Amino acid sequence: MSRDQQSFVSGDKSSGWNPLQLDAYADYLANLSVTNPVVAMENIQTLDGQLLLAQSELLNPNSIAKLKNKILARPLANSIQITTLISPEDLLQHLLDIIRSTEYFQSLAERKHPLSSLEPVCAMLSRLPLVQQFLTVMAAQMPDLYQRTLCVSLWSLYIAQEMRLPVQDASDVFWAALVHDVGMLHLNPHILNKTDDLSADDWAHVQSHVDISNKILMMVPELSPATITAVAEHHERCDGTGYPFAKVESELSLLGQVLAVADAMVGIYFNRFKA
Repeated sequence: MSRDQQSFVSGDKSSGWNPLQLDAYADYLANLSVTNPVVAMENIQTLDGQLLLAQSELLNPNSIAKLKNKILARPLANSIQITTLISPEDLLQHLLDIIRSTEYFQSLAERKHPLSSLEPVCAMLSRLPLVQQFLTVMAAQMPDLYQRTLCVSLWSLYIAQEMRLPVQDASDVFWAALVHDVGMLHLNPHILNKTDDLSADDWAHVQSHVDISNKILMMVPELSPATITAVAEHHERCDGTGYPFAKVESELSLLGQVLAVADAMVGIYFNRFKA
């Protein structure tokens, strides 16, 4: 067993999440497969070599059931292929749709931030197949979260441009915004969809999405360290009241602070004005 596999099997100490075990993401993939086939692109096996799904086998509720309570040799996301993925052109169009349907984004695009600035950052998606997968699943299975994610991405890019940050920093924080909530895809949907007050355990479960996102993105070598750091810090606050580490301003990266502000702004808009 490799060092990485040992780390995955033991799970993360703060969230208890183990990417070699199934969670809500597997169910989202099975549901997506009804309209957008998801297939195993390699044999899916347990750590001890037991074959669970053969290469090219379709994922559906029955095949996913074979994987339940098993420790996989590789994370499921690394072993499957979705027939139709969100492309850079799709992503650009989704962002343009958000801008054209939202008054304040229209104003920003007209006055300060030309739409052409989105094209080069969206083009990077073709070099990020795992991110394409996550965004495709999110758009289909958690569309409200996907819409919010697009808004956070636009605000992050615009704030970076307004601050006249280097082009690379603006790109890094844009991508941090696009992937900052991928951990939500692995959380219990029953807790996420609760309409009554959350218990302390429920809140701990929801907050674990930060650590899960960070762990997932560590497996995407194409993302810069600055992007991954920003994701890890997007719920921290300069006064130390954030989570998961209650960092203060002097301990936070600039891009982490930009993403946190953008995420908070979108949260306020959706919770107060678009409920």
